[in-house]
Amino acid sequence: MKAHHFVLYLLIIIAGTVWSVQESNTPTYKQPIKTISYLALGDSYTVGEAVGEKESWPYILQEGLKNNAIAVSDFKLVAKTGWRTDELLKKSKKEVKKQQYDLVSLLIGVNNEFQGKSPESFEKEFTNCLDFAIEHSIQGKKGVFVLSIPDYAYTPYGKGSAEISDRIDEYNAICERISKREGVPFYNITAISRKGLEDPTFVAADNLHPSAIQHKIWSNSILFDVIAQIKQL
Repeated sequence: MKAHHFVLYLLIIIAGTVWSVQESNTPTYKQPIKTISYLALGDSYTVGEAVGEKESWPYILQEGLKNNAIAVSDFKLVAKTGWRTDELLKKSKKEVKKQQYDLVSLLIGVNNEFQGKSPESFEKEFTNCLDFAIEHSIQGKKGVFVLSIPDYAYTPYGKGSAEISDRIDEYNAICERISKREGVPFYNITAISRKGLEDPTFVAADNLHPSAIQHKIWSNSILFDVIAQIKQL
């Protein structure tokens, strides 16, 4: 064999070996290390009004979990635009019954505020909703988290109303206090929603509800906290 042919042959063998090593080190799809069931309770902010259900934060959250090797095998959404706390609780009792889930989220209250319900009545009804969430979590409080109520004052519809924002703050203070009292994580997404007037992409085409972009930011902001929570289940 001539020298230059030998060198070429040797290079081919080396290249093949390197390619083989690279192939063996190529990341493959990560199989789930944990599989969970998930129940999402809420209103328009959970169901994804004006953006489509699959663009709402609970669905985006599931994608984030999947990318971190946590699969959601059983998902149930009990949420509807316009629901108050009492309406959510009534419907949840009918739909969920005695079923329990590994993970349960709760985001409710904006329609109580919008319809002028008193903070006192909201406090009682929100407590009932959170109790329901805890009862339907397989490991109780460990598997539940609450999201704060977004502020629709920061939309073209809300026109920057300070009165709306003050009421949302009052309702969120109730949600946070009750969540902490029960030992349930409370994730504040209200600050994100308050960018709606400075950034039009945060608001959906109806000029009231959050856009798909905002839903994604909500989900990303809580993802790793939720992952840490799931790992403790």
